[in-house]
Parts: sequence; C-alpha cells; structure tokens
Amino acid sequence: MPRWLSFSLITIALFGVWGFVSTLIGKEVAPLTAQVLCTIGLLPVALILGFSRNLQKETNFGAGIAVATLTGVLGGSGNVALYKALRAGGEGSVVIPLTGMYPLVTLILARVLLKERLNRIQTLGIGLALVAIYLFSPRESLGATVTWRSAFAAWMMYGLMALVLFGVACITMKFATRYISDELSTIFYTVGYILLAIVIITAGSVQWNVSMKNWGLGVLVGLLLNGATLTLFVAYRWGKASVVTPLTALYPLVTVLLAGLILKEHFDVAKVAAIGLALLAGLALSIETQAASLLGDSPPYLPRANSPGAR
Repeated sequence: MPRWLSFSLITIALFGVWGFVSTLIGKEVAPLTAQVLCTIGLLPVALILGFSRNLQKETNFGAGIAVATLTGVLGGSGNVALYKALRAGGEGSVVIPLTGMYPLVTLILARVLLKERLNRIQTLGIGLALVAIYLFSPRESLGATVTWRSAFAAWMMYGLMALVLFGVACITMKFATRYISDELSTIFYTVGYILLAIVIITAGSVQWNVSMKNWGLGVLVGLLLNGATLTLFVAYRWGKASVVTPLTALYPLVTVLLAGLILKEHFDVAKVAAIGLALLAGLALSIETQAASLLGDSPPYLPRANSPGAR
C-alpha cells in the first residue's frame, strides 16, 4: 500500500472521531470558547514532536514556518465557523458532511497554483458536491419565494464558510510540506492556533465557566485534530493535493455513523440523499487516473532554488 494512502486512511479515522466529538462540544460550548479549549489539546502533540530528529530537514525554513502558521490560522478559523454552524442549529450528521466537501476549493486552487489537472470522474464529483449542497439547504426555505437569504439558514452559511477555509488550508498545508518536515509543520500549525486563541482571549470572548466534561471534550478535540494533522501532513508529502484532500474528506462517513448510533440523530430522505451524494462526491474527487501517482511515492522534499537539481 502506498505511503500516502496508509496515512490518508489513518487521517480519515482520526478526523471522523474528531468530527463526532466536535459535534458534542459544539452544541454546549460557545464557538470561540470551544476553539480555545481545542487549542489547549493541541499542545501535548506539538511538545512531543519538538523532540523529533526531523526538525532540521528543510529547504526553506522561513517560507515553511510562515505557510504552516498560516495553515493553523485558516484551520482554526474554519473550526470556529464549524462550531458556529453547530451552535446555530445544524446537526452534526449534516454539518460535518457539508464542511467535508472542502475539496471543491482545494481542487480548484490545486489546478491554478499547483497545475494539477482534474479528470472526468473528479469533474463529476464536483457536480455531485454542488447537488449535495443544494439538498443540505433547509427544505422549508425552498418554496416559491426563494431568495439568497432565505435559501440558506445561518448554520449552513457558517458551514459553507468552514468549507472554504478548510479548502484553502489544505493548499497551504501542501506548500508547507515542500519546505519543512511534517513534524515542524505540525508544530507551527499549532502556533497558528495559539495566535488565534490569543486574539480570542484578548478580545474577552472566552467563557471560562464550562463544565469539566466540556473541558475534557475540548482537549480531546485538540488531541485528535493534531494527530490527524500530522498524518495528513505526511500524506500530503507523498501524495498529490488533488488526490489526498478528497480522499481524506471521506471522514464524515465515520462521523455520521457515530452520530446515528450514539446520538440517534434523525435521517429523512433529503438528508440521507445529501449525505450520500457528499460522500460519493468525495470518493469521485479522490479517483486519480495516473497509475504512477497512485502506486508510487513522491519525493519528500523539493530541491533548494539555488541547488544543482532545482529548476
């Protein structure tokens, strides 16, 4: 099994559980407070990675650190939007698959910035994702007097915002792996979260009087997130952004199953169709026709700009 695929599957499992735990805390804790608690959970993994021997592997420390930190800020902002969507009434079994279609954004940016091409099946996946977004819209809003404001509930607007932020973060994550190691990328991804948390705390937006259970859930969210982030950095190093991103975006399947089994969330026909199309879209977007990219690993680091092998 290719290295990128192995780490992608681990990422799906970790993100799937992360999505479920995020659903639990997102219903009870204010979004900005949940984000700060999550940041605390990121710290143990980052501290352990600080002892890694791979921290010195790099082609450009400055660019890598800057991009990895930006990825953390984007990812953290996406998390806040996700929590707001859950807080505004969105069910986890719907919000998570909706935000899980962030490959739409990543694939477009990968085509423009990384010159990665889409095949016909991936193009079909984009179409399926757009249909899924429509089906995720509240059915009561889609009457004869549909307007842009009435077609989307507040939770869906926050969900779409998270979708965009997560999609952009995946591209910056791919760029970070070009310059520094996965371990150092994850550490500065955490730094980005810390910077965002400092802004939130300075603004006085944190409600510290939360229960011990929610403290524990918030820290657990951070631990799962940083573990998944590390495995995702590894997957990006060895695989294409246009392949790894849609494949790992299938994690909502794990979240939906857990939400259905444990939270007993209701599934009507439209919701089941939307979730099914979202997952099918993620699968289609992950299909790459070039066998070489599927079966072989890519070089872990790009050459320096001034090195003999650089173009």
